[in-house]
Amino acid sequence: MRDSSVSSWIVERWNRVHDAKIGAISNPVIFTDLDGTLLDSDTYSWAGAAVALDELKRRRIPVVLNSSKTLAELTPLRAELGLEHPVIAENGAVIDVPDNYFSGELAVRQTPAERAVLQRVYRVVRRGGDYRCEAFFEMGEAGIVAATGLDPAAAHLANERRATEPVLWRDIPQRYEAFCAAIEAHGLRCLRGGRFTHVMGQVDKASAMMSLMAAFRKESPDETLTCIALGDGPNDAAMLAAADIAVVVRARHGHSIDLGDHPHVIRTEQEGPPGWQNALFDLLETRTRG
Repeated sequence: MRDSSVSSWIVERWNRVHDAKIGAISNPVIFTDLDGTLLDSDTYSWAGAAVALDELKRRRIPVVLNSSKTLAELTPLRAELGLEHPVIAENGAVIDVPDNYFSGELAVRQTPAERAVLQRVYRVVRRGGDYRCEAFFEMGEAGIVAATGLDPAAAHLANERRATEPVLWRDIPQRYEAFCAAIEAHGLRCLRGGRFTHVMGQVDKASAMMSLMAAFRKESPDETLTCIALGDGPNDAAMLAAADIAVVVRARHGHSIDLGDHPHVIRTEQEGPPGWQNALFDLLETRTRG
C-alpha cells in the first residue's frame, strides 16, 4: 500500500539520520494507535507513513500496534505492515505475542472482563437511564458498516470482540457523564475514543504497554530502552502519559488530550499518517546526546 506521490525529499531526510542519533534515543520501542494516527481516519490507509515504517523495520526498531481494534483485525494488518512484533488489541484488554518472540515465559497478559458481562451491564444501564446510544452487538454487522464505513468483511472482524463493547453515543453530551458513572458503579469503565466509547474492564492501553515494556526490559537487562507512544484520541491519553516520549497526532475529531506536566510531548501539525511519519523523522533526527 505504497503512495507513489511520496516525495524524494522524505527519503533523503531519512538518509540524513545517522545511526548515532537514533542510538541516542536509547533503543526506542514504539507503541502506536491506529485510526487517525498510523491509519487515515477515512481511508484506513497507512501509505503516508510507509517510508518511516520501512526505515524502522530496517533498523529493527519494534513497532507495537496498540489499538481499540480486535485481534482478528490486527493479525492481518500486522502481516500487511510487515511487522513481527506483539500487538495490543481492544484498548489493552488483549495482548498477542508471537511465538518465541521473547526468550522464556514472560508475564504480558491482561485479565479483562468478558464481553457477555459488559453487554449485560450495558443493557441494565441503558434501560435504567433511558439513554440514546447503540452498542456494536445491537447494531449488527450492517449497522457497524454504516457507522464505520468498513466493508462487510472488515465489519465482521471488528465485531470479533473478546473483552470490550464499543458504544455509539447518540444522546446529548450533558448525559454522557451520568451514563459512564452508572457503568463504573458496576466495576467497569468507559473509555472514549475518536468515534466510539468503549465499555470495558479495568485495563487500558497504558497497562498493556507497560506490561510489554517490562518484558522488553527483562529481555535486554543491560540496555536502556525508551518507550515512545503515538496517539490521537482520549483513549490514548493514559498510554501517552505513561510513555517516556508522547507524540500527540493532530486529530480530526477535535477531542483534546491533556498530558499535564509530561516532560516530553510532541504535537504534530499534520493529521494521521503524515503527522505520524514527520514526528518520527523529527524525533529521531534531532534528539541527540549532546
